[in-house]
Amino acid sequence: TIQNSPYKHKTQSVIYNEKGLDNIKEYIEKYSFEIDFKLNESWVIQNSIGQTIIKKMNAKGTPLSEWNINTNRGVTTGCNEAFIIDEEKRRELILNDPKSEEIIKPILRGRDFNSIGYQWGGLYLLALYPAMHYNIDDYPAIKQHLLDFGYDKLKQTGEPGSRKKTLNKWFELSDSTAFWEDFYKSKIIYRKLSQHMDAIIDDKKYIVNDACYIVTGDYLHFLCSFFNSKIFKLIVQSVNMIGGTKGRDFIKNIKAVKPEGEDRAFSDEEFYKLYNLTDEEIEYVSSL
Repeated sequence: TIQNSPYKHKTQSVIYNEKGLDNIKEYIEKYSFEIDFKLNESWVIQNSIGQTIIKKMNAKGTPLSEWNINTNRGVTTGCNEAFIIDEEKRRELILNDPKSEEIIKPILRGRDFNSIGYQWGGLYLLALYPAMHYNIDDYPAIKQHLLDFGYDKLKQTGEPGSRKKTLNKWFELSDSTAFWEDFYKSKIIYRKLSQHMDAIIDDKKYIVNDACYIVTGDYLHFLCSFFNSKIFKLIVQSVNMIGGTKGRDFIKNIKAVKPEGEDRAFSDEEFYKLYNLTDEEIEYVSSL
């Protein structure tokens, strides 16, 4: 319900996961709970036990924006059919010009991820980063491949039928991708948030598309296990119910306890201990 009145800090909320519910009114009366939020901050829909757990995590943790990590979105091509190729096209380009191999890199897409990891789709990116200032004439086979799609289609002028307007050249990717070197470092990859992070550690130098994000820096194994943990699922499910908090900005605002000693993955049980969860709270998180 909506009222035209000052906020009273007593918002009634309910998490609804049922199917074929006959009487929504009775369900709300039985299961609703009160939440309070500040108007200038992101807010969370959680029952009392869920709110208590999140408060514990926030009280002990440090925002990831203050960790020694960098988070970036994957590449945007503006024309996937031209810049993303399969193995057959890769072999053809290299056969015509061996130098082509320098800028043909394996790419992962959001759809390649699932709850148990990822399955590479066998696709490659023509990694023509604007920040690298490539001379396309040095790669004649790739130049001809792109021209086959049409110069007018690939130019970045914003005109009808062309890519969005940028300062980049017609053969370059749409984004500047100034952080391109991070793709070739050890990194965490996660797809745009849904109900699961499905994060992985990548040491194979995959590039990712704009349906994914990458994290480079310190404590990557710890953070990857945190992103895949049940306790983190509580955060994702809570904040995912409101708009505008997904992806890079969402991660920056998450608070986590920095581990002591060497970087390693934690188990769910270790995270429960880290945040001093009670038996009741552990049972609640484990049921998610």
